[in-house]
Amino acid sequence: MPKVELILPDFIIIGANKAGTTSVARYLNQHPEIKMATVKEPMFFVADPSQPVVERKEANLSKPFFATDLFSYSELFSGWKEDALAFGEASTAYLCNPLVAAPEMKRIVPEVKLIAILRHPVDRAISAYKMAKGSGIEQREFAEIVDDAANNLNLVRRQGVKEYVRNGLYGKQIEIFFRYFDRRQFLFLTYDQLQLDAVEFMRTICEFLGISKDFHFDTSKHYNPASDYRGDRLSIKKEDRERLAELFVEDIRKTSFLTSMDLSGWLELAPTRP
Repeated sequence: MPKVELILPDFIIIGANKAGTTSVARYLNQHPEIKMATVKEPMFFVADPSQPVVERKEANLSKPFFATDLFSYSELFSGWKEDALAFGEASTAYLCNPLVAAPEMKRIVPEVKLIAILRHPVDRAISAYKMAKGSGIEQREFAEIVDDAANNLNLVRRQGVKEYVRNGLYGKQIEIFFRYFDRRQFLFLTYDQLQLDAVEFMRTICEFLGISKDFHFDTSKHYNPASDYRGDRLSIKKEDRERLAELFVEDIRKTSFLTSMDLSGWLELAPTRP
């Protein structure tokens, strides 16, 4: 029987959701030494066998596409460029589902490089909420979501896009990933860095991946912006933003410690404690 050659990723952008990952994945695919998966979010490492398989053309926010086996996952990297040195994919469900994704990645791609793009958790939560509200899969008011989250900030095994608060607990998520992977396998960046200087942002990724930094990326287009959804003009009350910011204080400090990034500016939204 002939051997089947599988192509598996050398690097994965694991999140966060609503932090520019779609744009970064598109930019990376411009590079002749990189081949990104043909589906932006294969979500292979969090595939739920209990869920029915959704065809790619039928997938949407509430019913996402999953690559469910190694062969279908590998096929997403087919048609690769001759000069490709690194294969990659970007599935934001990985970071916010560390209890499922981290052990599966360790089992299948133990040497993989992991890139996390972190956005201020309050801004990320609001952006994700507006996306879900505008797409019609969210009916709750934002104040209700903050109320519910205040009573339980523990991660659950499977977290979907509507876990607006838990999905922003980066410190808890990264801590679990560190149980399975060496710190040197990670590159941590912020959405603010991407917004400030996209060219330098992409050069940093190239250096991390060990590919040419001299390639000129076209970063003029932003993909998957908030304006793609009807909820982008929803107004969030100042008091709800502040209550939400308070919920993230301790996790922001944990994230800063684990990633060695100065995230002190992220604490400014939170009300001053007595």
